[in-house]
Amino acid sequence: MAGTLPSTPGSVYVRFRPGNKKSYYLDLVCVSGDPWPGKDHVGKPLAVVHRVHFSVTPTPAAKRAVVRAIGASLK
Repeated sequence: MAGTLPSTPGSVYVRFRPGNKKSYYLDLVCVSGDPWPGKDHVGKPLAVVHRVHFSVTPTPAAKRAVVRAIGASLK
């Protein structure tokens, strides 16, 4: 992900990362004051609020569709 990730508590961003055995995760992540379940690479506390699992490498269009669907479900 390019640029600076949000660090204000309550900020939300999307993280795409590989899993094991050619699987992938698209996470909707909320920056929180609670350090569980972990911290990102710059040490900000994170809470994954929604996770989508792909068993194959998704296309960019598939990633965008999932992000739109997650956003619509949160409104």
